[in-house]
Amino acid sequence: MTRHSSSAGAIASLGFCLLALISPASPLIADPVEVAVVLSQDTAIYAEVAKGMATLLREEGHDQISLDVTSLADPPDRPVSNVELRIPVGARATRAVLSQGGGSPVLSVLIPKSTFEELRRRSAGAHNALSAVYLDQPAERQLALGKALLPDAKRIGVLIGDSQGSLKEALGDSARRNGARLLAEVIGAEANPVGAIKRLTRQADLIIAVSSPAVLTPTTAKRLLYMAYQRRVPVLGFSRALVDAGAMAAVYSTPQQIGRQTAERILAWLRSRRSALGAPEFPRYFNVAVNKAVARSLGFKSLDTEALTESLKGSSR
Repeated sequence: MTRHSSSAGAIASLGFCLLALISPASPLIADPVEVAVVLSQDTAIYAEVAKGMATLLREEGHDQISLDVTSLADPPDRPVSNVELRIPVGARATRAVLSQGGGSPVLSVLIPKSTFEELRRRSAGAHNALSAVYLDQPAERQLALGKALLPDAKRIGVLIGDSQGSLKEALGDSARRNGARLLAEVIGAEANPVGAIKRLTRQADLIIAVSSPAVLTPTTAKRLLYMAYQRRVPVLGFSRALVDAGAMAAVYSTPQQIGRQTAERILAWLRSRRSALGAPEFPRYFNVAVNKAVARSLGFKSLDTEALTESLKGSSR
């Protein structure tokens, strides 16, 4: 059963007991397992991750994994460092859980790769086991969508933070494998991105908007989408919300899909007899969304999201 706090927000709206399921005869474990799920906010996007976890565990017939769901807005009555597994959902919850120190393993989910890597460096040696399910998509998958839409694109633009060096390298490698060149504008914390956006929209055939909270703020995203649209440069996003705001398309994972993958990671950890949490990984499950109005305006017709999604399933993770 998943227990949750009594707050009237999104956690309470889960609407069912999240005490997941492992039968007493299960080969995984004979005793109950307590998992602390800590949400960054008491809002639907985070609660849907917990719901996705509980749904898979219930479907798989595991009823002795107890998901104890709380949020930073309504913290638990006791520290979560002593439970068997801690799952912070989002960057804020991850920071809070890691600040409690070592103890039980930590599986951070719905967190940008660059943010997780920074937090892992800061907490090096303080935790016995630390892993993640990232929020962002792998570079190869993002480039595969770009090439599916614009096979002849040779210059791929990206606006990126100065802490995202590994992502820049991965995008550059993927672009070269696809016969293209990466045009990366690296933005520091204090830099004005307007000039970088102008350069990208003048030079790139296609722009990929990557998850970077310090760089792609709501204001910056609005400028990027507007200036790219003016110059008829397609923008590929990382979320459905960005598509709704004006990006032509995006490959993204829903909170429920992240929750499903998280539940699979819990079961894999139990199968390893709790000895291997596994390496950080990108989302396994994903969708493609298309802004049909923007696509038509840019000259694209009849984009089939299901066909695009299927075409990406062979891309690297």
